[in-house]
Amino acid sequence: PMVYYNETYTASSLVSAGTQIGIPNSRTYATGANKLQVFVEGIKQLIDTNSTANDNDYWETTTTGIDLTYPIPSGTKIQFLIYTQ
Repeated sequence: PMVYYNETYTASSLVSAGTQIGIPNSRTYATGANKLQVFVEGIKQLIDTNSTANDNDYWETTTTGIDLTYPIPSGTKIQFLIYTQ
């Protein structure tokens, strides 16, 4: 698949687990369609969109952002790769 958006978010303060993190520049993606990859400080985050278990690193909660399942400190960089197909 071809990447059409590569956006980076930097936490300006502590972000608590379960807090919505918006994709920069108002980018959107189709939730549950495997169109999004998320990296925190370069480490790929795992998600099983068919799972209801708590073993995911994040949840695709809206078409404009995610909720991490753990807190991140200020200065943490999150990279969003959104795919076209």
